[in-house]
Amino acid sequence: MVEIGPEEQGMERVQDEEGPVAFYDDRPQLRMWLKRGSPQGTVGPHVQLRNASGQRVDPWTGDLVTRKSASNHRPIEWDL
Repeated sequence: MVEIGPEEQGMERVQDEEGPVAFYDDRPQLRMWLKRGSPQGTVGPHVQLRNASGQRVDPWTGDLVTRKSASNHRPIEWDL
């Protein structure tokens, strides 16, 4: 399987000094956040995805999820 990153899909990467890495499509609609996790350690590094309508989705199934859903916080290895 060939993986295509967000930048190869035409998304723009945006990040302020301490904030999460955000990717926007050409509308610009937020499509993905890469987050380091909370300082309290309750949620570690994770990805949050949104569909073209801006709704949060599970990265594996594409199903809609809520803001606090575990599926909205898919763990990742932070290596940026």
